[in-house]
Amino acid sequence: MLPLTMALITVVIPVAFCLLGNAKPSPSSQAHEYYYNDTSPSQVYELIGYVELGTPVILKAPVAGYDLIVMGSTKPYMVPGAPIVPVKILTYKLPYGAKVEKVEVTAEVARLEGRFRLLPCPQPQRLGSRRPAPAYVENPEIYGSQEPYPGRLYEYEVHRGVDPVTLERVTFVVVRIFPVQYVPATGNATYIRAARVSITYSQDMPAPAPTSTIDVVIITNESLFAAARELASWKNASGHVAKVYNVSYILANYPGSDPPEKIRNFINYTVTNYGTLYVILLGDAELVPVRRVYSAEFQEWAEYNPYVECDLYYADLDGTWDTDGDGIYGELEDQVDGFPDVLVGRLPASTLEEAYAMVAKIENYRPANRWFRRILLLGTVTFPEYDPLSPEGEILKDYLEANYLPENFSWTKLYEDLGNLTVDNVVSEASRGYGFVNFAGHGNTNLWYLGAGGYFTTSDVYALTNGYNTSVIAASACLTNDFADTDVAISEAFLIHGGGGAIAYLGAAEVAYSYVDYWVTAGLSDEMDWRFLAAFKGLEEDGAIPTPGLMHAMAIEGYLAYHGRNDVDDWFT
Repeated sequence: MLPLTMALITVVIPVAFCLLGNAKPSPSSQAHEYYYNDTSPSQVYELIGYVELGTPVILKAPVAGYDLIVMGSTKPYMVPGAPIVPVKILTYKLPYGAKVEKVEVTAEVARLEGRFRLLPCPQPQRLGSRRPAPAYVENPEIYGSQEPYPGRLYEYEVHRGVDPVTLERVTFVVVRIFPVQYVPATGNATYIRAARVSITYSQDMPAPAPTSTIDVVIITNESLFAAARELASWKNASGHVAKVYNVSYILANYPGSDPPEKIRNFINYTVTNYGTLYVILLGDAELVPVRRVYSAEFQEWAEYNPYVECDLYYADLDGTWDTDGDGIYGELEDQVDGFPDVLVGRLPASTLEEAYAMVAKIENYRPANRWFRRILLLGTVTFPEYDPLSPEGEILKDYLEANYLPENFSWTKLYEDLGNLTVDNVVSEASRGYGFVNFAGHGNTNLWYLGAGGYFTTSDVYALTNGYNTSVIAASACLTNDFADTDVAISEAFLIHGGGGAIAYLGAAEVAYSYVDYWVTAGLSDEMDWRFLAAFKGLEEDGAIPTPGLMHAMAIEGYLAYHGRNDVDDWFT
């Protein structure tokens, strides 16, 4: 399987989807009740939905002098320095190619009695730093304003990508409703209890289906071709139609301004003409080129490269990722769609021996066996400088266990606060074989920082003895998946280790960000972490096979639906 990386931009390697099994389509579900008005024969349709939002509840925030407003099934709208207000996320799935003509949300507004001082969203903290920034800082422009915040009843976005449940490409319409409008200067607020959503769209006749199929494309370097051919043979014997392509062939035969663009254009061609759903990049970044995308977050920090490796570029085939044509990819202003159109994973082998080791793991992976339905949760006191009684890593793992543990799963917790999060214990437990291993704390290219328990490094990875009972690993920590700038990142060590380790790895290719205290679950790297496991549970409940590639796609789509591209930290995540 492949490493996944943690985000849209920062991340890079989504995992190995089809390598874990044959995912089956299943019926999809909508966010709430709706119906269609069909105005045929003009092929213009109206989708109408109603959503109940409930009544606002006022709570005292855990920070003295501040309030919180919560409503029903809404989530907190997190913009650093701005007041935390509720937001309701609705995602509608329309036919692929549907053109959205109009989206309207209507509601009756009421005044909320009282005056309030809403808590500001905390500042993101780096998961690779022990020198945190101040946590709760008000944006003076917003808090001194007489204008309502967020200042709009709703917003919407249109995305196109693969539906992880049905495996079909669809058009997603994401609607965010802001049921509370808050005037910071006066402390007054208004709210809505319910809303009506109307989406008008047109639809052309669907394009004809491809006459021939290649559902798995493997892209590799000549030096790894033998291992790629073995993997393709195994995939073909498993019911797929797989074909291997050499990077040199693609670069010589497909257009583009540089190697990554040529590879992306080739993938787009196979998706359009052969219905390709899975793409395996067999080779590290020096063998199968990677797209570098720009992060303004790192421009002022000399120790970090502002151009971050990102294989999502190969998965999201909409647009160019360089809308302004300045040759800098993935900028916030480039209006990247972000939803995967194809499932892309990378086997980051540098040698034929490493490639064969990873192929052997795929061929011998048996997630249907009893050992798989276990999860190892590793949590640290991530930011003790703020509140040692709010151990973010442990809070995140408890949140996973309470809300998203799949049916019939058992768990083991190694926590810094419990005193059992040590290097020896991690090696011993991980060697027993767990379906999932999940870590939250500080990290670097070659290690997980266990707090008082020390440093778990690549050397410790090679001591694991779980054989082919390999884990799907997710790590909310800085730099652990920096596969393109590191000789052997800890993510790669987990994957290439022949005696055990991992079948897939989700982690940040650069610095990862987190919120402090109990806001740890409300965004950034830690939200991608819980969304990844939540996707396993959701896909399984929908009747689909929850492979890591599908889980990664669902996590990305869910995160973007919630946060959009309004803030550089969310887009970077």
